Amino acid sequence: MRNTSIVTSLFEQGITIAAGTTVRWTNDEGLQHTVTSTDLSVESPYLSAGDSWSHTFGAAGRYSFWCRLHQQMTTTVVVQ
Repeated sequence: MRNTSIVTSLFEQGITIAAGTTVRWTNDEGLQHTVTSTDLSVESPYLSAGDSWSHTFGAAGRYSFWCRLHQQMTTTVVVQ
């Protein structure tokens, strides 16, 4: 399990994991957020303060994400 926080309307940058790893995003601020892949194949529900959501990455690759509510929020998960 790889834990990461959403704070100050930012995703953690530079997440690199091994294939088969689960990433858990936790919303550690008052605004709602989503974790949405740019190809829309993976999407969390709306995450309120204190909510978490997890996704397991099975295949190697580069996965880009954004927040539907705050489109300037982006990050990439690199799976090796």
